[in-house]
Amino acid sequence: MVRRGTRFTANVSSHAVIEAFATVPRERFVGAGPWRIRSPGWRLVPGDDYWTTEGADPRDVYHDVLIALDEERGINNGQPTLWAGSFDQLGITAGERVLHLGCGTGYYTAIAAELVGTDGRITAVEIDPELAARVRTALAPWPQASVLNADGSSISLDPADMIIASAGATHPLPAWLDALNKGGRLLVPMTASDQWGGIVLVTRQAAGAYAARFLPPAGFIDFTGARNPDISRRLAEAFRRDRGIPVKSLRRAPDEPDETCWLAGEGWWLSTAAAEEGDHHETAGPSQLADGSPLRRTRRSRQKGSSRIRLTRSDFEPYGPFRQGLSCMLRGPNRAPNPLLGRLSKIPCFPTVASAPRVADSLGPPPAPFPSYSLMLQKCAIRYFGPSPAVRALLLP
Repeated sequence: MVRRGTRFTANVSSHAVIEAFATVPRERFVGAGPWRIRSPGWRLVPGDDYWTTEGADPRDVYHDVLIALDEERGINNGQPTLWAGSFDQLGITAGERVLHLGCGTGYYTAIAAELVGTDGRITAVEIDPELAARVRTALAPWPQASVLNADGSSISLDPADMIIASAGATHPLPAWLDALNKGGRLLVPMTASDQWGGIVLVTRQAAGAYAARFLPPAGFIDFTGARNPDISRRLAEAFRRDRGIPVKSLRRAPDEPDETCWLAGEGWWLSTAAAEEGDHHETAGPSQLADGSPLRRTRRSRQKGSSRIRLTRSDFEPYGPFRQGLSCMLRGPNRAPNPLLGRLSKIPCFPTVASAPRVADSLGPPPAPFPSYSLMLQKCAIRYFGPSPAVRALLLP
């Protein structure tokens, strides 16, 4: 029954996903019956979305319904067809490392554990202590699974092949994107204030290049720590416009939103243009910085057949190249503010430079020829501003 239901109701093509749903006993994760079932849209009384099964027959939980885990807070064991279809799109394979954020009582964690097998690893993260305790017991038969009682929006993450969020965020957090291995996938519901939106699937193709697309619309409880009221409002407007169907990629700073932008936040934006192989950010070595050039970036300025990406004066508005290079070097290797920043803030065209995106994660220590990041900034500034005495007075100690 489970195999046929999963195959035909969710249109799942993966035999592995069908077998995982047929193997994992759902009743192990939803408590003893009778169960409270949520059937929104079928009740006559507003808000009366739950009803109780007649008995405790385990067959009752193998229907395509939500089962209450904490009815008062609206926490449910999610709809099987939604997750079967999502797992089918994710393409989880044996041996992969998976991180499941907001795992609830762990039913879909166990499904993922079946898919990665004993050679894989899955870490389930749940912020609620009571639910975390329940999931530890429920996942005992799967030694490849471990459980953390922690906040998935602030926890330190190890590199992962896949990150799955089971609560609604307004945006993908930078830490989640940074943790993805090359080829890694992030599955996260992006929801507005009414808890409705769509599940976005992001795939890391290279350093800084991410394909993205929305899966079917869905509703989720809020992911605490991964929500922004302003983005929520704009997300709702964007979904009303086209449900996210045109989205093809996710871009990150220092790339700036262009005419293909579907929705933007601090340091990221969703684009209707496809991700390209050259859409990644590189950092310059000592030889590239020797003449004061800013960091190389942007696919638009890439020379055909060259692995180097260089900015030129014509790529951006006046002073743009220096501003882009500057944003990559505003902070030293220990993330402390650069001592030159105070002097730069006095230049009229840089009133917001202190809030420029930080993309210096891969810079490491200053290159050998330079005693400090400040000297690199000075060289960049003098090159692009010219040898103006006024500018030099501001920049040089």
